[in-house]
Parts: sequence; C-alpha cells; structure tokens
Amino acid sequence: MLDMKKRKHFPLVLILLLHSFVVRCQDKPVVHRAVDIVLPCEYVLMKEGGQGSLGGLSFSREHVTLVLRNISVTGEGQELDPITEYEAPKDKETATYQATVRVGPLPFAERLLHADCEGEEVGCEISPIYGEFYVAHVHLPELSISMMCKAEASMEELEFLKETEEKTVTPMTVDYIVSSSPPSHRSPISGDVTLNCEVWGDLERMEVEWYFQSEGKGRRVFPSEEERVSVGQESKGDVSLTLRGVLVPDEGTYICTVNVEQHKIQQILKLEIREPPKVSISQRGGREPRLICRTDRYYPLDVEFDWLLNGTPVPDPDLETSSHRKNSDGTYNLSTTLTVPVPAGGSDPDTYTCSVSHVSLAEPIQAHVSIAMPDAESSTPSGNGLIISSTIVSAIIFIMALAKYIWAKQKQRTEKKKE
Repeated sequence: MLDMKKRKHFPLVLILLLHSFVVRCQDKPVVHRAVDIVLPCEYVLMKEGGQGSLGGLSFSREHVTLVLRNISVTGEGQELDPITEYEAPKDKETATYQATVRVGPLPFAERLLHADCEGEEVGCEISPIYGEFYVAHVHLPELSISMMCKAEASMEELEFLKETEEKTVTPMTVDYIVSSSPPSHRSPISGDVTLNCEVWGDLERMEVEWYFQSEGKGRRVFPSEEERVSVGQESKGDVSLTLRGVLVPDEGTYICTVNVEQHKIQQILKLEIREPPKVSISQRGGREPRLICRTDRYYPLDVEFDWLLNGTPVPDPDLETSSHRKNSDGTYNLSTTLTVPVPAGGSDPDTYTCSVSHVSLAEPIQAHVSIAMPDAESSTPSGNGLIISSTIVSAIIFIMALAKYIWAKQKQRTEKKKE
C-alpha cells in the first residue's frame, strides 16, 4: 500500500498524466492530402432511332472507369495511409475518364474514397452533353453528386480516337459540383423541411432555380413570391430549399437547378408526406356491444387494422369497415366496427385491442377497451326505484284530483251568479 506521503502526490501525478495525454491528442496535426478516387462507371450515350428506341431515341451503355483526381481528404497525424496516384492500365480493357477536380474541399470525399471498403453500393454514369462538355452522376446511399466535366478534346475527336485505338484515356477537368444529402426527405403535415443542395465552383457566375413536379404538372418554386419558401446562403454554396408549414400538395419531386452560363447541373430530390393516424376506440350497444375503432387525419391513404382479444387475434371477427373519407387538408379518415359477445357471468372482463399500422409509424398504435358482463341488479328495478316511481304516480293523481275539485267549485260559483 502507498504511505500517506505518496498518497498526497498521487492526484497530482494523475493530473499531469492526463494533461500530457490531452496535449498529445491536441498536437496531432490535421493533414490534407490529394488523392485519386477510382469508380467503375457507365458511359451513357443517347442516339436517335435504333432498336428499342423510345420516341425516336435510344440509349447505349458502355462500362468505363471514372477517375476523380486531386480530391482533398483530411486526417490526423499518420491516420492517412500512403496513397499513390492512379495509373491507367496498359492493357486498356475499358475506356478511362480522368477528371481533375478543381473545387473543394468536399465533405463527402472520404466517403467516396472508402465506399468500396465499406461495402456501399456506388452508382456512376457519365454522359456527353455537347462539344467537350460532359456530366457525371455518382450515387451512394443517402448521397447524390453531379459534376460538370470539360474534356481536353471534343466528343467527335474522342469518338475518332476510339475507332483508331482499342480504348482511350480522356483527360478532363471538374469545375462545378452539385450534391444533395439525402436526396429523399419525409415530413409530417405543418412541419418545416429543408431539401439539401450544395454547390462547389465559381459561385459568382451561377444562378439557382428550384422546380416542383407532381402528377404530371410542374412549376417553379424559387425564385418566387411565396413567403414560406426560402433558399440558404447562395454566397457560401448552400442553395438548400426550405419549406415552412408543409402541406399534402407539397409532396412530389423537387429539382435543384444550377445554371452556369449555358450549362445546367441538377439534383433531383423527393419529398414524401407522412402523417400518422389519430386512433380512438368507443363502445355502443348493451347485450351485443359494438366496438368502433377510428383512424383520423392520416396520410398517405392505406392503414391496416388488427383486432386482438386478450392479446391474441380475434378469431373470425364480425367486422364492418367504412369507406375512406378525405378531409379538406388532403388527409384521410377510416373506421372499422367489431361486434363482440358479452363475457359469461362470473368471468373476468374481456380486453379488446384495436391495433393500427401505417407507413408513418415505426410500431402500430393500439387502443384498448374492456367488456364485462352487466350487473344483474342493474337489469331489474331496485326497491328504491319502485318507491320513487310510486311516489311520483301518487303525486300526479293527487294533483289531478285537486285540479278537478277546484274546477268544479269554480263552475258552481259561476252558475249561482247567473241565477
């Protein structure tokens, strides 16, 4: 054991050790490193006519490699493993598009770098627009990225090279990137929602528009005069759209469009309305009780009912279900009625549960009601009830007799006056 003198110094030693540990942690330098990210991709070319064409257009797909060069990732100290620059394979089995990224730092760079190791599914497409300009789209779970790319040669020159060589390596630059994370959102009615859209590039040259599409119709929502719509700090690249007081008609597809001179880069986002039902249960009837389970003001349409008796499903339920009723705010109501038997005399009350499932709910909502055998005394008149009833009848008879007596006396007086 420590003696008293050593014990006095023990807290001080512990504090010094902790301080040394904190200093060492804080002294780790933050390192920025440029890396090359290699993605398996598809080259999508739109053509006129051809087999399987739709509206006179057809699409051809070719497996290619997209290399995003010079992307900055961050780490502390020696956490970043040595990463060499990408070298195109000499056998040229697939065409390679080497795109040097001139913007950043990008907050999702490390995720792109480690997506394959983390087992994340990555989707990638690159398509020519015109001349030397291309657009590339990269999709990860909960992340979507669009890039405007410029090749050193025009598409026509590259097509010629493809015909004269087995495969080509196409140098490109990336000067604009638009991302959304996540690209899908859910919101309850009356809530506020922000649809994320961020831009990297020359922000002074860009213009931002937001469009809304639903049920085959579209309109521009920004810029607009609508007060409940706003966009983030465009000067900092945040062009996210905020909707306040979300309504059912706001559900649909939103398109974040960044215009740079004659180019457009877009992100497509979806907004789904999810409003949970309000569930209530009531009882009607006596000898044959009817249990009514109501679900009010939910969205979207479908709900599922399950009836339980003392915790287990009701066998062969006697059910009546109403039709859906639509409210003025776009939500729906639905009710179901269950006819149940009364428990036998002397048995415990039965507990019935209405369990409601809906896409907005992580777990079903349950409402309960107990059904018991009516008291025998309550079904027959009590002694006190008979006494009260007799008293009331006697009083009515007395009042009628008194009224008749007064009426007869009044009649006699009238006849005497006439004589």
